[in-house]
Amino acid sequence: MSGREKDIKFIGIDGLPNEGVQKVNKGELTATFTYVTPGAEGLRQAIKFLKGEKVEKTITLPTEKITKENAAEVLKANGL
Repeated sequence: MSGREKDIKFIGIDGLPNEGVQKVNKGELTATFTYVTPGAEGLRQAIKFLKGEKVEKTITLPTEKITKENAAEVLKANGL
């Protein structure tokens, strides 16, 4: 590269504590994100639909951004 490697920010999308969060904590990644998988919410919505209840068109699941500032806290919360 042209000596600009330090200018490039690398970001992950799978904040597994023992992988992505560790890389952020070590400075190998700038940030990563955790997110819930949609399976459980999909089942909750399917049950609502089958009961005849209203189901929202769009459901936004929670996401957490992990950076150097909170990586150690996330690791500690996960027993690492």
